[in-house]
Order: sequence, then C-alpha cells, then structure tokens
Amino acid sequence: MDKIFLPKGTDGRMKDTMILHIMSFALVAVLMIMLFSSFGILFRSVIELVMVQSGVFDSIIGVSNDYENVMNMGLMDAAAYNPVSAPMEMVSGIMKVMNTIGYVVTFASMAVTILLVVFMRKRAKDIVEDPFPMENPLKVKKVPYVLLGFLLGAFGGHLFYVKNTKRALIFLLLGLVGSGIPILIFYTTAISFADAFIACFYKKDEEGYIVIEDYPYWL
Repeated sequence: MDKIFLPKGTDGRMKDTMILHIMSFALVAVLMIMLFSSFGILFRSVIELVMVQSGVFDSIIGVSNDYENVMNMGLMDAAAYNPVSAPMEMVSGIMKVMNTIGYVVTFASMAVTILLVVFMRKRAKDIVEDPFPMENPLKVKKVPYVLLGFLLGAFGGHLFYVKNTKRALIFLLLGLVGSGIPILIFYTTAISFADAFIACFYKKDEEGYIVIEDYPYWL
C-alpha cells in the first residue's frame, strides 16, 4: 500500500477502478447527507408530535386568539400582556420550513444515489469485461468477500479475508481512529464499498471463486 496515485497515462481496468473509487466517495457522501436529513426529519417529527400530544400547540392557538383582544385592552393591561405564543409560533414555523428542506434534500439525495449506482454499475461492468489480463490477479471466494466488503470493509474485513495483512491493518487502524476523525472512516468505507461492488459483477466458478484485480493504490 505504498503507492498513492495511479500513474499518469494508465488506461483500462486500473483507470476504471480509480474512477469507480471516486464515484464511491461521492456515493458515500450522498448517502451520509441522506441519512442525516432523514434523521433530522424524524427528530423534528417526534418533537412536533410530543408538542401536540402535550397540548403545547393548543395552548399556543388559545393564546394567539387573545391577540385580537389586545387592541381592546387599556394601556396598562396591554403593557402587562405577555405574548408567549409569538416565539412558539416562530419555532413551529421554523420546524416546518426545516422539515420541507429536509424532505427536498432527502429525495434529491435519493435521486443522486440512484444515478451514481447506475454509473457505477456501468463502470464495474467495464472493469469485469476488460479483455486484457489482470496485472495483480487475486482469487477469492465471492460471497464471503462481498459480504465482508460491504459490512466490515471499513475496518479491513475483506482484506483480512484475502490475507492482505498490511493493507488490512491500515484499514483497521483508519476505521478505529475514524470514530474521532470521520474523514478516515469515510475513506475506508468508500474504498471497501467499491471493492465489494466490483466483485458482485464477477461470475463465480463451480467452487464459488472469482478472480479480481488486487488494486494496490490509495486512490
């Protein structure tokens, strides 16, 4: 894992793999945005439900109706009036606006995710159908490799499986440190997702094995 970038002028399967990795970075970023916006909608919906169930909104409406009587109050009564509903109405309005933005962001992220998966699928098929021999062929069991790549790839699960110990330990370290520095686990998640995604398109033999390209670069 001492090589960082693909050499300039490289074409074919290696270049397609690099592009797929970049697409995977974009996909993971979009999925994270969609996840956070979805949780935001859920959180605000729960808060709003609690406020409705507790009668807060009803009290707001009741107090709001009193505004019509303010003009009929005497000067001293009007001065003593406490319009507590105004801040609450503002909070309610802000929550509705944020929910609307959250829905827009969530559905937009979903559309971008579908688009990225379509492009990644095409790129993966180009990699699989490349007629030239692999530079670093690696024979692995398809199902365990794919499952470990998707589920534990951020911590090097699929790399430990293929006994790529050096790279696996680096991924494990980055994944663990990534709990405090998210950009690190973001990297390992994106790369491992791309690795597992490519493997999905290789046809396994009678024993369940596939031959994949052992991509030796950081990107």
